[in-house]
Amino acid sequence: AQWMVDEMKQLVREGMERFFLHPQEYAHTSGMDAAQRNRERLRLWTVKEALYKSNPRNLGTRLKLYVLADGAALTGAATLETDPSLHFRYASRAWRNGFLSAALCVPCD
Repeated sequence: AQWMVDEMKQLVREGMERFFLHPQEYAHTSGMDAAQRNRERLRLWTVKEALYKSNPRNLGTRLKLYVLADGAALTGAATLETDPSLHFRYASRAWRNGFLSAALCVPCD
């Protein structure tokens, strides 16, 4: 629904990156124009949420601790900075006015 897309855009407004992007991911968005940066910020938010939710040991973790191997990649790998034994795979796709992202923790209990 459109109201959800609009709500998500408000949730991940300019400046919120510092709460969920690792410095290397933030660098990926910094050279973009405002419209591209807004769209990419929303995509990365959905990826980070998917990573967090795929981790059965997510208690006490923060979105910023999930580090993408390549922030620009629509499909790729990620790790958890505080637990190198966990490895993640994710995929994100544009969907309507937003993004749909899914993640898998491999191997996880």
